[in-house]
Amino acid sequence: MRTAGVIAAALGFYWAGASGVALDLPQPAAEGVRADAGRPARVSARRIDLARAFQRFERAALARDPQGEALAELNRRVDALAMMFLSGRMGQALEELDVLSAELLGLEDEAREAWLAAASLRVRAYPSWIVSPEDDQLDLIIETLHGTDRRDRLHEAELVVTMPSSGISWEWPLKDRMDFRGTARAPFPVELRKPGTADLWIRVPGTQPMHMGRLWMLEYGTLDVYREGLLREFSDPRLAPHRQVDVASVIAQMTDDQDALVWLVDSPEALVRTWRKELQTPPEQVRLRPGHHRGVFRLGGASSPVIVFAPNQITEGTPLPLVIALHGAGGDEHLWIDGYGAGMLTDLAREKGFIVASPLAYPLLGNGMMLDALLDDIAQDFDFDRSRVYLIGHSMGAMGASALAQMRPRTIAAVCAIAGAAPLQAGRARAPMLVFGAEHDRIVPPGRVERQVRPAIDAGEAVEYRLVPHQGHTLIVPAVLPEAIDWLLGHRLE
Repeated sequence: MRTAGVIAAALGFYWAGASGVALDLPQPAAEGVRADAGRPARVSARRIDLARAFQRFERAALARDPQGEALAELNRRVDALAMMFLSGRMGQALEELDVLSAELLGLEDEAREAWLAAASLRVRAYPSWIVSPEDDQLDLIIETLHGTDRRDRLHEAELVVTMPSSGISWEWPLKDRMDFRGTARAPFPVELRKPGTADLWIRVPGTQPMHMGRLWMLEYGTLDVYREGLLREFSDPRLAPHRQVDVASVIAQMTDDQDALVWLVDSPEALVRTWRKELQTPPEQVRLRPGHHRGVFRLGGASSPVIVFAPNQITEGTPLPLVIALHGAGGDEHLWIDGYGAGMLTDLAREKGFIVASPLAYPLLGNGMMLDALLDDIAQDFDFDRSRVYLIGHSMGAMGASALAQMRPRTIAAVCAIAGAAPLQAGRARAPMLVFGAEHDRIVPPGRVERQVRPAIDAGEAVEYRLVPHQGHTLIVPAVLPEAIDWLLGHRLE
């Protein structure tokens, strides 16, 4: 189900609002359409636009792999972009992130400008769901996101639509079709609107085609009919009652938000195939399903989303360790699965044989009962080793994880807190903890992190603090994650 890394290590801030959770955080200010004389109007950047920009950045950063002072400078710039976003300058943050990606790729002169011209665009469908050839009109809207005018680089550019299942492609030149606002409208041919997936590309001479997203042609006719048909199909007694609730919640998410970040990592097709396969799976084998699984966990009348990843080792029938991962402020359940190093945590789970649970973290903050509910919910679908349950968190998630270490010392075998920690009181029972601070962190400075945990360390308790050189608040996560996982897996409840 995972198709690409989502988010460079940790700018979880731009996921804010994806699950309708109210946060007491600075929110991005509205950026309306704007234009100076002779310049394109920049439309408001959306969460999904910044997520795609971070996909590009992460690929560039992983390929470059800077070290030493170059790494420190990269961390300073990325953390500055995080603060830019939080101050409400999302569009500026997006453009400067793309400029940084071009630098990491080593692009210069014409190649750099061609790449940035492609990166400056957004392609979206109107209407946002493609439902049948009978629809009167489907337009693909090309819009300018950057404030810098690069329309001169787009005279020979093309919008390209490819359909992998059929091998069909369609090209639409942008020349003379961008208006004064930096916007163009491409009528999508009716004959291409068949059930399946279409990939959207912008091709600018001088650089590789840039992927702009996907379209899904649905099989039921209208979005409402599609939603209702799915709900009927999966209200099936062959699915356990809690799984029916899981599926219904995902159907609601994927059909209610045209910018749902779920579509960076999943598709309606893939999810429906997975659910149909589950309907045909004998009950005794349902608990042995490797891969990604979306659902909700519940406490009383409250429910919250979670993504669980089970490695292939789940089929061996031996209970596996469980790592619960809590994201940073503004993040959501997608971040640890496909972000923080292009999904590094799930790669490590495949290699080392542990289950990952990535919940929406806010309901768990300071709430041991919600943690209990999450564990009980996961236990309905997966066999995990109750003596090897671990927490890992970044930033706000690190503070939440370290607080839960004190609330549930007989439940959690060990905790890792990255770039954040709750105050630890000496003499209080808690799970063993490993805490990382980042040398160049300006968001949660390392001195503050160390002060939070120093009383427990000075008392000789099972808490360790490590300062990571050259790293900042954002990129520290993939830098320390392999070390953190090895440390966690070395612990077990007595």
